[in-house]
Amino acid sequence: MSVHNFTTQHGDDEIVVTMGWDRPLRGFFMTITRIDPSPEGDTEDDEEHFLFNNLEQHTTHPNDINGYLFELEHRGIDLPVQMTSEVLMDGANDVGNKIVDHRYVNGKYVREQTL
Repeated sequence: MSVHNFTTQHGDDEIVVTMGWDRPLRGFFMTITRIDPSPEGDTEDDEEHFLFNNLEQHTTHPNDINGYLFELEHRGIDLPVQMTSEVLMDGANDVGNKIVDHRYVNGKYVREQTL
């Protein structure tokens, strides 16, 4: 499975878009999660709330990402072009065992691959 995470601010909320290729299921997946910080400030106790989960869709692992891109556009969330391209390449190359974090730091795109 390839996993690409994009953390960003969306309005007042911190969200994480996770998208990638599921090699065993031969399809793409995507979740959008809102992160609610712990009142005590302990990041281990932060709560995640799914705003979108591919497992709740009629087709859970489609063979293209067009529906996901529409969902993101509808919500006003812009993914880095590099992330979208890389997710598509992962599907085309049947990539597994890959984790990449995408984000903007001070307006500059940053990509960090951890696996």
